[in-house]
Amino acid sequence: MTVAIDDIIKVCVRCGVIYTASELFAHYNDLYCNKCMRMRGVVRSKIKAAERRAKGIIPESKRRSGRRAYHTRLARLYFNDKERFKRLYEALRLRSSGRAGAVTRIINQIK
Repeated sequence: MTVAIDDIIKVCVRCGVIYTASELFAHYNDLYCNKCMRMRGVVRSKIKAAERRAKGIIPESKRRSGRRAYHTRLARLYFNDKERFKRLYEALRLRSSGRAGAVTRIINQIK
């Protein structure tokens, strides 16, 4: 008598739920049900993020949002404090002309 892999009944070692192999969502795993596999993945990704933060690595999304905030602050300085704006804008233009262009575009949007 042959039994298909999909018909084998399994028990999750973490939560004790009974499931069959055909009920597995992402990949075949003998030990965990779908819910426990997802929770395990979430925990692993949080651990990796914590390790990166401990090493001082800043996520790209945080860098991008910080850069946008700086550009907006600089654009508002154009209207409030021209001298300081000129000094900071020149320094930014020397470092990266593309980012200075982004500030100019924000200024034009505000006008």
